[in-house]
Amino acid sequence: DPDKLVLDIRFNGGGNNTLIKPIIRGIIKLDNIDRPGHLFVITGRETFSAAQNLTNELENWTKVTFVGEPTGSHVNLYGDAKTYEMPNSKLPVRISELWWQNKHARDERKWTGPHLAAEPNFKDYKNNIDPAMEVIRNYRPLRPLREMAIESVQKNDVKSFLAKAKERLKDPLYKYQGSEDEINDFGYNLIQMKRFDDAIEVFKLNAELYPESSNVYDSLAESYMRAGNNELATKFYNRSLELNPNNTNAAEMIEKIKRGN
Repeated sequence: DPDKLVLDIRFNGGGNNTLIKPIIRGIIKLDNIDRPGHLFVITGRETFSAAQNLTNELENWTKVTFVGEPTGSHVNLYGDAKTYEMPNSKLPVRISELWWQNKHARDERKWTGPHLAAEPNFKDYKNNIDPAMEVIRNYRPLRPLREMAIESVQKNDVKSFLAKAKERLKDPLYKYQGSEDEINDFGYNLIQMKRFDDAIEVFKLNAELYPESSNVYDSLAESYMRAGNNELATKFYNRSLELNPNNTNAAEMIEKIKRGN
C-alpha cells in the first residue's frame, strides 16, 4: 500500500464540481492515507473555481496538509461563468454569477493558505526541481501548536511554549500557517484562568508575529487592563484603533478607562 498520496491542483483552474464528492469519499476510505503527514495537496495561484471548492471540502473532511502557494480564490466564491454580449462593442464577456459557499459565512479568507510554503523560483526551475515535492519528501509532522500550548499550561511553563512557537512561526516554511487566531485563543484561555502575566506574554508574541493586526493589539490591551495596567492598556487600544479606526470596542474601552470604571 502507498504511504503517501499527493494531489497536485496548483494549475487546476476549475471545471466539474460533481467530481469532488467521489474524490473526498475515496480518500476518506483510505485509513493509511487520510492521516496527518500522509495526505498532501499542492495548491497555487491558479487554483480556483471548482478546484477551490475541492480545496474547501478537503479542508472540511480530511486530514490534508496543503503545500505550495495560497490558492487564487476566496474560500467562498462566485463561479459558473455565463457569457454576455456587450451592447455597443458586441464583444462577448464571461461573468461568474453563481455563489458557492462551502465554508462558514464569517470565513472571509481571501485564499486558502498552505500549511507548508513551497514557492516556485528560477533556480529550482532551471535545475528541474519541484520545491513542493521536495518539501513533501522531507516532511516530518510536528506537534500542533494547540497541543503544545495545553501541555505548557499543565506544566506551568508557558515561556517554553512561547519560545518554541516563536521559532516555528518565524520559519519561512510556515509563513502561511496563519496561527494568529490560534495564539489569541490560547491567550484568552489564560485570561479565563486569571493568569494575566502569561496572557500578556502570549499576546505580545502575537503582536510581534502579526504587527499589522488590529485584533492582536486589542487583545494585548485587554490583558493589560485585566492585570490592572491601564496605562499600557490605553496605549495598545490606541494602537489597535490606528490600525482599524472602526474598532468600536477599543474606543469604548479607552473611554471606560478614562471614566475609571
